[in-house]
Amino acid sequence: VRDNITAVKAQVDTIYTATFAEPVRAKNVEYQNSTKIRIVTISGTLNSSTFITAFIGVASPAATRVAYLTSADPIHPDTGANSINSCCTFVVPANWYYNTSCSAGIVLLEWIEWDLF
Repeated sequence: VRDNITAVKAQVDTIYTATFAEPVRAKNVEYQNSTKIRIVTISGTLNSSTFITAFIGVASPAATRVAYLTSADPIHPDTGANSINSCCTFVVPANWYYNTSCSAGIVLLEWIEWDLF
C-alpha cells in the first residue's frame, strides 16, 4: 500500500508541472503536438454565419472533429451588435496533430496552450 501511495503522489505532483504558453498560431494551419498532453483553448469573434472547427488526429491531416463554434446571425441584446466572442477548449494527445478550420471573417482573440505531465 505504501508503494501505491508513493506512486500516486508522484503522479499528483506532476500536475504542478503544467506549462502555459501563448504561441503565435494561425487559423487553418496544422500543428503537431510534442511528447506531452496538451490542452488548447481558442477564442474568437464570430460574425454572421461564421464558424471555428477544431480537429485532432494521430496522423496528418487531423480529421477528428473535437470542437465546433458557430454563429447564426447573433444579435447582442444590449448593443445590437452582430457578433459574439466565444471560445473552445480541447485536448491533444502526445504526438498527435491538431488544426482549426475557420471561415472568412473569424478574428482570433487568443490561442492558449497548456502542456501537462
